[in-house]
Amino acid sequence: MPAPPCFQAIRTLDVNWCFCAGSLGCVDDDLRTEPDSWSVVGCLPAYDLRAALRAGRPKNGPASTKYRKIEILHKAYSTIFEEFNRKTINAERLRWANGQFRWSLLILAMHLGDQPEHDAILCEGPQTCKRCKCPKKSLHETGTSFPLRTAKADEDLVNDAAFGGPLPAYDVLYPKDRRRDSRSELESGKKLKLFQVETVAGIDGRSRWVPKKVCTNAVYERLRKHALGGMHIMRNSFWGLNHGADVRDILRKDPMHAFDHGVSEQMIKSTVIELQKLERALGITKNRLVTRFVKCLTLQCANNIQIAQHITLL
Repeated sequence: MPAPPCFQAIRTLDVNWCFCAGSLGCVDDDLRTEPDSWSVVGCLPAYDLRAALRAGRPKNGPASTKYRKIEILHKAYSTIFEEFNRKTINAERLRWANGQFRWSLLILAMHLGDQPEHDAILCEGPQTCKRCKCPKKSLHETGTSFPLRTAKADEDLVNDAAFGGPLPAYDVLYPKDRRRDSRSELESGKKLKLFQVETVAGIDGRSRWVPKKVCTNAVYERLRKHALGGMHIMRNSFWGLNHGADVRDILRKDPMHAFDHGVSEQMIKSTVIELQKLERALGITKNRLVTRFVKCLTLQCANNIQIAQHITLL
């Protein structure tokens, strides 16, 4: 579908459009499942990766397809949230599920989506925990605790990376070039301003972050990996929502895709790796334990499907 007038500023050949719908959380669950309980609140871009690659857009760096896909998504969300924030500053009198009227603050309480959608919402790469700082290789360690992540910490970290904060160390960005290094720079971290703010000429006059010459593809990707935990350097449209809403608190998995690609896939891969290590340590035939694990997992999934079908019939 063509871009609506409010999004003409971010119209591009590599983007199509889809509807974004919302519903109130104070209504009864049975009512909320009805189509009439959801209203279209805007349009979101659906990025055409093939069109972007044909146009010559690179796969890595601040001008990459990954960066562009997330950037235009958050431009669209920014347009939606400007109106949302303006209309939800004050409380409104709403009728709740029990029939009582209450003065209520409207907040963005939940974003329902799959793993790739949550990756884009948080400006991150795939297979990372959205709630804590658990690394990919430790996603299967259920008995280990890691510090929680917050939107405010994300914002501070991204601003530091973009505009010359106390990270990263010079040797991390340029591992093969030590000629300009000094011990103090390596210990304290070299402050590099990788982005600058420019005002976009056009309909809305919004500002955008533009990479500077020093922000090469190699520097950008090393910085994401070593200092940002995979986050892209851009302003997240979910920062600054009314009434202190934290984007990392509102993300919820779509139950139908809970075992889709993403964290669950990474956990299975990590389990297979540990089983292969155990096989070598015990001198067991290669993939013997892995095969048994896969069979048990397949059987459990089949049982879960049968249980779900039984409950549906009831």
